Amino acid sequence: MEIHHVTGGIAPSPFAGVGLNVMRAIVGYAGSPITLFREGKRAQAIGLAETRRYTISVPGKLPMRNTHFSLVDVPDLQVLPPEHSTMQSIWMGAGPIPEVLHKMLNWMARMRSTLRLPSFEPLSPLFYRVLNLFKFGEHRGGMFVHVSGAANNKPVEQSWHMLAEGDDGPYIPSMAIEAIIRKIVAGEMPEAGARSATRELELEDYSKLFATRPISMGFRQDQRDELNPFKQVLGSAFNLLPTTLQDFHGSGQKQTWQGQAVVHRGSGLLSKMIGRVFGFPKTNDAANVRVTQIPDENGLSWTRSFDGKEFESFLKVGRGKDSYLLSEQFGPVKVALALVLDEGKLRFVPRRWSIFSIPMPRILLPHGESFEQETDGRFSFDVQISAPVVGHIVSCKGYLEPET
Repeated sequence: MEIHHVTGGIAPSPFAGVGLNVMRAIVGYAGSPITLFREGKRAQAIGLAETRRYTISVPGKLPMRNTHFSLVDVPDLQVLPPEHSTMQSIWMGAGPIPEVLHKMLNWMARMRSTLRLPSFEPLSPLFYRVLNLFKFGEHRGGMFVHVSGAANNKPVEQSWHMLAEGDDGPYIPSMAIEAIIRKIVAGEMPEAGARSATRELELEDYSKLFATRPISMGFRQDQRDELNPFKQVLGSAFNLLPTTLQDFHGSGQKQTWQGQAVVHRGSGLLSKMIGRVFGFPKTNDAANVRVTQIPDENGLSWTRSFDGKEFESFLKVGRGKDSYLLSEQFGPVKVALALVLDEGKLRFVPRRWSIFSIPMPRILLPHGESFEQETDGRFSFDVQISAPVVGHIVSCKGYLEPET
């Protein structure tokens, strides 16, 4: 493809720690002009004043939460455009958390630029102590590169995503040393002299090193013509699903599956009220189940029937902060679910939720172990829904087969 526009970013784990020298560099250019490429020529922008949001999501893996990125001064802005003659713009950001401190630094950068204040570099020790004191969130980091351009005179978008769990993210930069040494041992000596290193290593060199750690990466292709929400969210991981799961989720036409399930409803007062409002099935050790899927251009309608009693939901691809998540709506309640492929199981992991489009606190997010898998050659499911304070609401475990 012809590369026209590039956007990239790194989101470190909040527990990774930031060195004082790194903090000096970041705070030092906050509010200062940064040279980059825009509209095919060199231009300037204000460091840490420009922001974008993005969700890092390796196909089939638990995505990172939607992250706030700010423009940073990195070598990529200078060394990549000469490698691609068709490149028109490039933007690289960093997404440290907690977000509230990150946004405070954005505000300071804009204030310095507007009021022409001196560098904030003397405040680096203060920022260093504060940022390393407030460590909370998921202990994982990631990186993305999103590219748009053209191929065969048609617009094309592709993105590369990487996730590093736990403490492994900070090791990635130094992995370049091991990769280069391994190439030298194999007889591939690098050329002498100082230069840009953009052509020294390929993804394949890193993938061998990632394989020994909980680090994953993958590509996502432009899917603007794909209407199936499961195929959009899972991307290339959809083809890794067991056959019966592909059959159940992959049809582009109306279909009905039937089977049996064991159902258990919660016994608490709040649990009973919620179950009654949403029409969840009653406790039954052998409920007859029918699931009808009706696709349209906006998503997928599911009608579930347990012994003739129906309840419906609508599924579609999440947007904005719900990017790369499956959005399922039950009446006024909408839950954004991550689709995670784990040892043959397709897990549904709640990540965000809202009522009447009003975002709800994450601490009250409904949860439960819910997954689908292939058992003895047929589609089986195990769904558990609970909520803080409320407790167990409903669980369903059973199997489905195509209705003949």
